[in-house]
Amino acid sequence: MSDKKNVLIIGGHGKVALKLAPLLVRDGFSVHSLIRNPDQSEDITKTGANPVVKDVASLTAEEWDELLIGVDAVVWSAGAGGKGGTEATYAVDRDGAIASIDAAQRSESSPRYIMVSFWGSTTVDLPEDNSLYHYSLAKRAADQHLLDSSLDFAILAPTALTMERAKGIDVHTVEDTANQERPADTSRELVAHVAAYEVEAPTAPNKIIPFADGDSQLGDALG
Repeated sequence: MSDKKNVLIIGGHGKVALKLAPLLVRDGFSVHSLIRNPDQSEDITKTGANPVVKDVASLTAEEWDELLIGVDAVVWSAGAGGKGGTEATYAVDRDGAIASIDAAQRSESSPRYIMVSFWGSTTVDLPEDNSLYHYSLAKRAADQHLLDSSLDFAILAPTALTMERAKGIDVHTVEDTANQERPADTSRELVAHVAAYEVEAPTAPNKIIPFADGDSQLGDALG
């Protein structure tokens, strides 16, 4: 295990985050899961994480700074999820993510930053009539901000997500996301395992990692 101790999961009640928290707790991390709805606190506690009730869309820079004191790794797994329309999508998926990246850069603890994104976020241009058009623009802006940052990071770019059990992984290149048809789907459980791997790895890859369900072992594919 790496020397990372305190992990902040932003979007702690998401399907990936609820699978990630127990993995990190099992491996000895102190996990804090940020949620907006206090009614979700019990679900967070069941994972072994500590619930932190905050709204990422309304935090000030000072509140972000306070939130990240002593944090060794940040995992962004939040999303508006289509609730609240276009305005909420940009407020959470773009502005909230960018604010957290800026706070991480200001933090004395220099946390590693793991962004849960999606396949082709920086390479695939969706048409305006696509239901994910505004989401894709928001995520692209956030991902690019992280790419341009001074942080150690990993941007996870899975294909369409499922609730299937994790088996193996198939890792691709960013060029693949622009030049080839999207491969198989990706289980959320696999995304959680990849996020945990990148939190715990001795060094951060500092790149986008496109991946899907496959046949390779995690350590072989990512190491």
